[in-house]
Amino acid sequence: VCYSNSLHRAPLMLCFRPKFDLVNNTEVCPLERNVLKEFYESAKGQEWTENYLWLDDFISHCSWHGIKCNEMNNTIELILTSN
Repeated sequence: VCYSNSLHRAPLMLCFRPKFDLVNNTEVCPLERNVLKEFYESAKGQEWTENYLWLDDFISHCSWHGIKCNEMNNTIELILTSN
C-alpha cells in the first residue's frame, strides 16, 4: 500500500465538495485521482470483481487494484482484466 506523497492530500470525498476551499489545488486534490474516481463510477466499479481499495479516502490511487504507477505516483497503466 502506497502512502508516499499522501501526507498533504485531502481525503478523496473532500475533493468533490464544491465549497472545499482547496478543491482546485492539485497538490491537495490531484486531478489524476479525481479522474480515476469518475472513471470508476462511470464504469460501475462497485460491480467489478476486483475493486480493492478503489475510492479509499486515505490511500494513494497507486494502491487501488489494477493501477500501476511510476516513481512520481503518476498512473502509467490500468490492468482491469477481470472486471
